[in-house]
Amino acid sequence: MADRAAVTVVGGGVHGCSVAFFLARRGITDVLVLEKEEGLGAGSTTKAAGGIRYQFSTEINIRLSQESIPFLERFEAETGSPFRFHQLGYLLLGTTPADLEEFRRNVRLQQSLGVPVKAVTPDECRQLVPAMNPDGVLGGTFCPKDGYGDPYELVQGFARAARERGVRFETSRTVTGLRVRGGRVAGVETSRGPVESPVVVLCTGAWSGKLGEEIGIDIPIRPFRRDVFVTGSFPAVGHPLPMVIEYATGFYFHSEGDALLFGMADKDEPSTFSTAVRWTWLPRVLERLVHRLPVAADAEVQTAWAGLYEVTPDAHPILGPVPEVEGLFIDAGYSGHGVMHAPAAGKLIAEFIADGEARTLDVSALSIERFRSGADRREQAVF
Repeated sequence: MADRAAVTVVGGGVHGCSVAFFLARRGITDVLVLEKEEGLGAGSTTKAAGGIRYQFSTEINIRLSQESIPFLERFEAETGSPFRFHQLGYLLLGTTPADLEEFRRNVRLQQSLGVPVKAVTPDECRQLVPAMNPDGVLGGTFCPKDGYGDPYELVQGFARAARERGVRFETSRTVTGLRVRGGRVAGVETSRGPVESPVVVLCTGAWSGKLGEEIGIDIPIRPFRRDVFVTGSFPAVGHPLPMVIEYATGFYFHSEGDALLFGMADKDEPSTFSTAVRWTWLPRVLERLVHRLPVAADAEVQTAWAGLYEVTPDAHPILGPVPEVEGLFIDAGYSGHGVMHAPAAGKLIAEFIADGEARTLDVSALSIERFRSGADRREQAVF
């Protein structure tokens, strides 16, 4: 006998767990979440750096943040589980005239939407991070409502609250195909037998494009590796630090307790599913770290990991129904900002399923159809 569920969610990362939570809160509790790894969030979610911000270059991403961040601020009241949100701000550093021009446009848009962001001078950047070397910094932007947190706490909090409402979770169960009858979804094929379901939500992150190939749907999402490095205890940098990002290079760092978490994307590395740490890349990243935080020359890297960005052509997510297959929805492709937008996405997918449309926000700009019409606009503030 096939398993059955009113809604099957493919992927047990922070988005799959958020969708399950918001569906259950709407009273849709016959939900089955399938995760191919041994534990929830074991894919990209718990390998993320944990950044949470309002500072984006497009209105839709700012709106997603405005729906998500207040929820994260009251996460324990909403779910019953704690979330330590270190709301210490994001400091974006501009090192080229082009950066400053981009900052002016972004701040104008962000402020027009009510974001408490401001442009800052090089001296003000140094005041925010006294240990920082300001050489080459022409200016920056800072939003005190931004910050970072532990993605694992979000996964567990969403999942626990969903379970309490009757949602089922199965790990180590891989979805291998989609069941379609008469133009609408009928369930999924898995490594442990089929599941019959009239609604399927793909929260499959970096693996979405690959799964799309297997089920005959073009989902333009590709995986890119991101290495994250963490020092041992290192109080000399002056904790707690905000999230600091060099806009041009993408180099970033923030406090991780009394340690320092840092990283930088290799923009020349081709798409890959590999999550092996590239230790050969570490010298390049350390060069940026010591330049920007000279005191960190005495720090020792204690641990490292690599995760995958799920990148779309315009660095915006795909959120909503798939027109060719009734009952099929996609929530993926966040291009590095998936953790922070999980609350908004979960709520919106629940609205699509329960109400037939997204009511909290107009997310038509995030439809998969935009890639077919050429109507996509690129998010510039991705690192």
